[in-house]
Amino acid sequence: MQIRSRVLAIGALGLSAVGFVAVQPREAADVAATAPLLTPLYAPAAEEVESHVVRSGQTLSQVFQEAALGRELATLLLAVREHIDPRRVMPNTAVLVRRWAEDGAPRSVDLTLNADTTVRLRRESVGWYGEMVVTPVEVDTLFLAGRLERGSSLYQSIVGHPELDIPRRDRDRIAYDLADIYGWTLNFISDMRPGDTFRVVYQREARPDGTTRRGRVLAAEIVNAGTPMSAVFFDPRGTGGDYYDTEGRSLRLTFRRYPVQFARIT
Repeated sequence: MQIRSRVLAIGALGLSAVGFVAVQPREAADVAATAPLLTPLYAPAAEEVESHVVRSGQTLSQVFQEAALGRELATLLLAVREHIDPRRVMPNTAVLVRRWAEDGAPRSVDLTLNADTTVRLRRESVGWYGEMVVTPVEVDTLFLAGRLERGSSLYQSIVGHPELDIPRRDRDRIAYDLADIYGWTLNFISDMRPGDTFRVVYQREARPDGTTRRGRVLAAEIVNAGTPMSAVFFDPRGTGGDYYDTEGRSLRLTFRRYPVQFARIT
């Protein structure tokens, strides 16, 4: 009788376990369907941001004073001097001041020297600490191809390319680079004709805002009057490299066929 009771007990436990597993998903689904929704909470910003610009004839000290940083002036300038001479800060330099929203106390100051370099000043318990921040870049490769229409130039075809999603300045750079690469073999003013085509592979170091730090044409082909003219970048010694055709001949000849700076001429 004891053995039988144990078997019955084990069987009862097994049935209850199976019953529990079968019921649990339905209960969870019912709870999720009837659970109340939380009201969205909007927290105020922890900091406030204000921007200033160094005007022509203005010193960095004057900008700091205008930004109500006069009490911090000595330690701010000391932190700046660890990286640059405050007297050499150029006009139009952006100065970004972040303050704690609670009491308006300055938290950090950014001096954007150029698109690639920022001096970041942070307030700490013993004063201000400065560091040089370099804008991160991402290397990517672009491919563009086009055809010259009547009344258009190579420059206009590149700058107005409908599928090229890069800033205008970088489009200009590609056009200027092509003019330099083909300056010994092709005259972009007199040689290019409607119906000529071009293909370009362009590698660049792109900043987060989409602009380019550095870029290079890796390969290009211009079909001029039915004749393909290729250019391939090659740098075997790591000394700067140059451009060659598909037969390995340098594109830099004795005389340039395009001796003037690339112009926007149709």
